Amino acid sequence: MEEFIGKTIKNVFCKSFDIQTNGYSNITFQLDDVYVALTVNDDTDEFEIAILPAINSALFKIPYWSTSLVGKKIVGVWKPHNQNGYFDFLALGIDEFIPTISMSTIASEIKLGVVGYVDANK
Repeated sequence: MEEFIGKTIKNVFCKSFDIQTNGYSNITFQLDDVYVALTVNDDTDEFEIAILPAINSALFKIPYWSTSLVGKKIVGVWKPHNQNGYFDFLALGIDEFIPTISMSTIASEIKLGVVGYVDANK
């Protein structure tokens, strides 16, 4: 994902995991010239990343939260591995070199969160 630093997010497409959760089975970022699809390996519960030239957007939804990302650049990427060596967390810095959105894999679905920072001096 480091090769996408500096690319502009054109759109975000998602597939819901199921109707009983608020997670996703797929989150695809349309960048300047490619689509980056995030899915979960069901056996290891790790992220799988695919770089695609195109997608069938009719198969996806555009989530409400994605409008705040469109037109912004990816400035930083964090891909830590957990204590067992699994790649089950991903954070992106959008327009700033600090993690601003985080994604983690839990029980074969992707959970997404917006990172909020607190001023410790207040």
